[in-house]
Amino acid sequence: MRVAFLNFVTGKNVQANIDQVALLMEDAKAKRADWVFLPEMWTHQTACMDEFREKSVEASDIVLNQIKKLALQHDLDCFAGSWTEQMSGQNKFYNTQYVISSQGEVVGKYRKVHLFKMDDGSDDPYRETKKFIPGTDAVSIELNSWNIILSTCFDIRFPEFYLSAGRQKPADLITLPSAFLRSTGRDHWEVLLKARAIENQCYLIASNRIGQHEDPRIEAYFGHSMVVDPWGKVLLNTQDQVGVFTVDIDFARIAQVRKLLPLHDVKQYKKDTY
Repeated sequence: MRVAFLNFVTGKNVQANIDQVALLMEDAKAKRADWVFLPEMWTHQTACMDEFREKSVEASDIVLNQIKKLALQHDLDCFAGSWTEQMSGQNKFYNTQYVISSQGEVVGKYRKVHLFKMDDGSDDPYRETKKFIPGTDAVSIELNSWNIILSTCFDIRFPEFYLSAGRQKPADLITLPSAFLRSTGRDHWEVLLKARAIENQCYLIASNRIGQHEDPRIEAYFGHSMVVDPWGKVLLNTQDQVGVFTVDIDFARIAQVRKLLPLHDVKQYKKDTY
């Protein structure tokens, strides 16, 4: 399976960002990708709350149909990252991740459960709860015989979320579209990705944004989109580069790691303990 990251710097204009994705998907197809991955909230950014709501309504209205058409046109399964999903009667939005098949159909949808917050001592600390409503459910899907747990950015800090989602059927792959910051990413990003991949003995594909953050108090996004294998080995790290980046992943590698270290079997013996 050849997977591809579609890396670009998000701007204010929703349609312009979609147009960038269209060009990158064409390039990904030329590079013989099977699956393409986009980051969290790639559709728009602005520091003005009123403008954010205006752009978010536009994204909720127009993005999904256009990405479905592009997936169908290029015959690509698209892990389409996330954007704003408008709810009737609300001035806040769900941060919703979509997976779209090469037939142009939505095969997965996940609303971000853990919303980012930090306390930096300021009078107006950064809170995603000012813009977003949290989702309530973990979501697993099956695509091309792969069992996939959908998650978004801040979710990566909660290992029990993944262990719970994979209890009935262990994950083969975890997705993590993200807008991880440079300040935390330098120390935490790779460590967290490797830990979740090793714990779950699965691939982890994390597409992270690049470029400046819309909040002037925050320096930038960290980038470094990564593919980590079930042993915790980084197969691809795109640093902060723009473009299409591909790597091949092998389903057989999952079984190989689980045979070598049969964690799932060991846990079955310890049901009375935890």
